[in-house]
Amino acid sequence: MLVGYGLTECSPVVSVNRISNYKVNSCGEILSCCKVRINSERKTLPGEVLVKGSNVMAGYYLNVDETNKVFEDGWFRTGDIGHINNNILYIVGRTKNIILLKNGENVYPEEVENKIKRINSVVDAVVFDLEGLIACEVFLGEDPSEEVLNNFRREMQSYNRNVQAAKRIQKIIIRHMPFEKTKLSKIIRGNIIANKQEC
Repeated sequence: MLVGYGLTECSPVVSVNRISNYKVNSCGEILSCCKVRINSERKTLPGEVLVKGSNVMAGYYLNVDETNKVFEDGWFRTGDIGHINNNILYIVGRTKNIILLKNGENVYPEEVENKIKRINSVVDAVVFDLEGLIACEVFLGEDPSEEVLNNFRREMQSYNRNVQAAKRIQKIIIRHMPFEKTKLSKIIRGNIIANKQEC
């Protein structure tokens, strides 16, 4: 299995890993039919992924307003956050999910979630801003044992010790029911955050 990246609007592939040049945690090498740039104030920082090329759509059919929203000087705005290294594309999150800290740093929830999901006991996890704190809601199964809970706590302590301060989890919420998901098995993130803000 080779990991790639694309969107319907890009017909639909932008980059893909090759058997001869597989880069772990990446979306692979950018295709020759398109150009990709990162919309960031500094080249070393992640930013929104912009795409231009023969594979990019001309616009949404009979919808000028939506077309204008997603194009910037001829570049298609993907809504994804990433960076490029030696023509290899890396995706770290979505623009709509970025958490902006008080010190001006950006936290990409998906990047943190992927690390937390590597903990054996974690089935699913969602990271979000909870009244200024970086919070994580996790599903460890419908009835996790005390051993599972203790192991998870130890793993989270280890995680927090080994990441930069901005990515440390300050509040953990254990849930006992699976997350609500779309038909494509994506967690409906907005519902979780809305419910927490009501509490």
